Amino acid sequence: LASAQDIMLYVPLPLGSYESLTLAVYAGSKSVWSYTNTVTNTISRKSLILMPTVTLSGSIEGDIEDFINLSENGTANCYVVSAAGDYRFTPTKGNSAESVGSIASVEVLWESFGTYVEISSGNLISSVSYLEENICFTTAQTYKEGNAVIVAKDASGTILWSWHIWLTDEPQEEVYTRINLIKMMDRNLGATSSRRWDVGALGLMYQWGRKDPFLGSSSTSNNTTARSTITWPSSVTSSATTGTIEYAAEHPTTYIKYNSSNYDWYYTGDDDTDNARWQSDKTIYDPCPSGWRVPDGGENGGELVFAGTPEELIK
Repeated sequence: LASAQDIMLYVPLPLGSYESLTLAVYAGSKSVWSYTNTVTNTISRKSLILMPTVTLSGSIEGDIEDFINLSENGTANCYVVSAAGDYRFTPTKGNSAESVGSIASVEVLWESFGTYVEISSGNLISSVSYLEENICFTTAQTYKEGNAVIVAKDASGTILWSWHIWLTDEPQEEVYTRINLIKMMDRNLGATSSRRWDVGALGLMYQWGRKDPFLGSSSTSNNTTARSTITWPSSVTSSATTGTIEYAAEHPTTYIKYNSSNYDWYYTGDDDTDNARWQSDKTIYDPCPSGWRVPDGGENGGELVFAGTPEELIK
């Protein structure tokens, strides 16, 4: 926190008597700096209490160890959070050690319960900050299940990368017997339930090869998009400008429609496409949490696994 400019805060207070006013700075739920000014008068209409000028310099000294390290066992584009608290992760590109660039700011891009229930900013994640090269965030004091996306931006406000924060109980393994006892997650990405016919089991939607989620349905009987804290932008058509990895990373909420050359959102300029964005060796674009990956496609992958009924497939 640098003292690059003066900041004037106007805080409306109820009428009454006050003994002191305190200005505090928090990193997560921990107060890392505060200043208290003694007040001797009563707040009345149009009264103004001036705090003395305070110069802040250097950086906020918070204890980074107070935040639970979600990336301790591996970085990813998605992190599961199952309880209220203070969390942090290393901001790399997916499961790699590659830096996302010079981070100037971080923020919560959107939040959703995954249902038709109205949601306000802060209902899932109350605060987010960039501290000691970690992205730190605090959940709402009352833990709620749902999904959120945190973005890191450069000095010009361009999104460098984004991460899905999945607030749910820890996903479990289910073993499928039809194909080499393959282990699959017990739910869709973004699902807050693994119960059949539960709207919470629907989860999120993805474009093939993109790491960022889109909202799913809020109903098991009709295609009504779940509510979130933002108005989602209109879709664009893939082109040499919009059909790139860079554009997709900078616009994580923009759906990119296929182009007529290779029928993919990823634009190559001819009829070829790049199938290495998701593959057996987990890539930096894989949307799964650490320890999981997108299953193989085609007749020898997920298509075969789900060819039968659940009773046939789940061991």
